[in-house]
Amino acid sequence: VIIFLMIIPALNKPKAAKKPLWLGMICGGTFMIIGAIREIASLGPLAGVVTSPSMEAVRLISIAKILTRVEVLITMGQIVLMFIIVSLFYYAVALSIAQLTKLRTYVPLVYPIGFVAVTLAFTSYESRMELSYYVIHITPMYSLLFYLFIPLTTFITAKLRKLK
Repeated sequence: VIIFLMIIPALNKPKAAKKPLWLGMICGGTFMIIGAIREIASLGPLAGVVTSPSMEAVRLISIAKILTRVEVLITMGQIVLMFIIVSLFYYAVALSIAQLTKLRTYVPLVYPIGFVAVTLAFTSYESRMELSYYVIHITPMYSLLFYLFIPLTTFITAKLRKLK
């Protein structure tokens, strides 16, 4: 949400982005619901236990012993998706820091931010279990701030400014 709030104003025609954004959100939500139904239908109670339910559900596919090992396609898709997500976040962080420090361009910040990001990636968690605990118990509290309060505050502020 925050990423889109930063990128939309930089478009040539921000108002023209409204329909594709809604379409993308509807399609994304639909695919997530279909994936959740697929995982629950194929894995049953294990869907909440395994670390990657989509990978496990696709691993079960075996059509006439010819079409097997389809999880490679899911892995490639996840890698591409993670690359796009990380690229968008990286751009948003560099752009926001450049705007906060009143730099004309974000380019001088690319390497320092990358260095900090890689360092944090290697030193943040000591184990996969620590990361899982953080994602389950701590992240939802932070998510409320970024997914609810900041966009809601931005929306209310925009509406109040429009009234004046």
